[in-house]
Amino acid sequence: NTATPTNTATATPTRTFTPTPTNTPASSATSTRTRTLTPAGETCKPFPGAIFTTNEKGKRVNQNIYADKEDVYLQGGPDKQGAHIPDGTYYYRVTDPSGKVVLYKDNYRAMVVSKGVFLPTQLAPFKDTPNAGGEYKVWLSKFKSFEPNCSKTDAFKIAEREESESDKPARTREPSKTPKPTKVREPSETPKPTETREASKTPKPTNAPKQSATPATKK
Repeated sequence: NTATPTNTATATPTRTFTPTPTNTPASSATSTRTRTLTPAGETCKPFPGAIFTTNEKGKRVNQNIYADKEDVYLQGGPDKQGAHIPDGTYYYRVTDPSGKVVLYKDNYRAMVVSKGVFLPTQLAPFKDTPNAGGEYKVWLSKFKSFEPNCSKTDAFKIAEREESESDKPARTREPSKTPKPTKVREPSETPKPTETREASKTPKPTNAPKQSATPATKK
């Protein structure tokens, strides 16, 4: 006799529905200060080299005092350790001495240092500084936010110049009052020439009557 296996009931585990917890934002205090990254993904940190202002030919101006805004150029060079500004894209702007008032309408501009060459870059046009002494500050940074920790600055000044006659607004002359027409006196009638009486003709002498011949007396 062969034993016939009996079917035994096997306990099948039942699937239970477990609710998936929803992701709720953690109520952790997040600092409002965010770290700004450069286009290359670098964090803000000081970089070597130095900046200064020059004229168009790249020559420094005595005491950084310039005659006109168009004369001011940004230049980069070695710092005290002899290190130059590294290659890369940089942002620059002009402000008042405190750095609170940006004097560019477009906020900032960009320039590139390539193969160790920092070409003189004209800063104009920019607005007038609110500083009473005519002082300005130029900034160079790898950040558009111009954080002081990763920016370089240099101060310069625009000399006050006396206003030339051509710069002064032309004085508008008040229109001269139209002179009242003088009354023209009517010409007096030309006096008629007085008639000059002709000189009376000298009367011709009257012929005296000839004396009649006295008749001879008869003797």
